[in-house]
Amino acid sequence: MSADHCHIPLLARRDIIWFVLAQMMPLLVALAPTRADGIASARSTCAHGDYQKAVRQLTPFALCGNAQAQAMLGFMDENGFGAPKAYDAAVGLYIQAANAGIPFAQACSDCCMTKVMAFRRMSFSPTNG
Repeated sequence: MSADHCHIPLLARRDIIWFVLAQMMPLLVALAPTRADGIASARSTCAHGDYQKAVRQLTPFALCGNAQAQAMLGFMDENGFGAPKAYDAAVGLYIQAANAGIPFAQACSDCCMTKVMAFRRMSFSPTNG
C-alpha cells in the first residue's frame, strides 16, 4: 500500500513517527556506551591473553560494521590470536576497517595482502606439485 492510500492523515503519521523516535531515543542513548564498553572490554581481554574470548566479544561488533572491532579482529586473524591464522579473512576485515578510516587497518591491509599473495605463489609453484 502506498503512502497516498494510507487511511491515517499525514499530520497524524508525522506525529506517530515523532512519538516512536522519542520512545526509542533513551534506548539508543543507552546502547551507545555499551558499544564502547564492549570494545574496551575486548581490548582488556586481549591484553590479558584470553584471545578466544576477545574474538567472541569482538565478532558481533565487527559484523555490525564497527571499524575498530574489524581492525582488531583482522590483526588477530593475521597473527593467529584466538584462532588459526587466516590471512584472507584478515585482509577482508582490514579493508572494511580501512574504508571506514582506521589508519592502522589501512597500513596493515597492504602488508597482509602481500602475505596472501606470497602464500599463494608458494602454494601453486611447480615445485610443490
